[in-house]
Order: sequence, then C-alpha cells, then structure tokens
Amino acid sequence: MKYKAYSRRKFGALLREWAGRNKGLMLWMLLGLVALLAFETVIDLRFIPGPARWYLLGLLHAGLCAAAAVLLLLAFFAHEGQAIFQMRGAWGEKDTRDEALTMRLSDSTAAGGRSPGPSAQPLRTVAPSAATCWPGRYLGT
Repeated sequence: MKYKAYSRRKFGALLREWAGRNKGLMLWMLLGLVALLAFETVIDLRFIPGPARWYLLGLLHAGLCAAAAVLLLLAFFAHEGQAIFQMRGAWGEKDTRDEALTMRLSDSTAAGGRSPGPSAQPLRTVAPSAATCWPGRYLGT
C-alpha cells in the first residue's frame, strides 16, 4: 500500500466537505461551462474557415475546461483557509520523502549496491563566510 501523508488525507477530506456543501455552485459552473462550450463551438464552426477551425476548437475546449477546473480549485482555496496549509504540508512531505529516497539510492549505488557501513566518509559541511551571507551583497551596497 502506498504511503499517504496525513496532510494529503486532510486536504482530500476538506475538498470533499467543501464539494458537498457547494453542490449548487459546482452545478451552475458545469452548466455555464457546457453553455459556453456550445456557444463557442457554434461560433467557431460558423465563422472560422478551413482546417484551422478544428485546432482552434480543440484549443478552446481544452482551455475552457482547464480554466473551469482552476476556478473551482481557487474557490475551494478561497473558502477553506486550512486547505493551503494542508497542501503545503503534503508537498513538503512528498519532497522530503523523495529526497530521502534519492539519498538512500545514491548511497547504495556509491557503495557498489550494498550499504556503505561504518567505514564510509561522513558528508562534510562548510559554513558560509560572512561575505556570502551579508545582505548588502544582494542589495548592491
């Protein structure tokens, strides 16, 4: 079973709750999208000549569907204050797990497919000098 972070589960629960509370909004948005798609299809087929009409029709359909999905997601984020924090936590945990996996794989590859053991050299860290950390360097002073 694939690991699913708590913040990702919480985000999904918030999204399902919001969708349940806002069925009317989503229905009106879907009806508006269908009407807009039908309208632009009629306009495109009537006034755009040649084979370019099919490319334009596909582009407009894909663009409008993507815009509708983004608008619903933005409405969800606007109404649910905790959602952005849950999404941020889910992304952070996923990135951390991916980096840990990458490090584990690179360590085992460097050791010839086996764990490095106690004789492996530890990673050295170098403290940055004051010249590279001073804010004035970035402000041009």
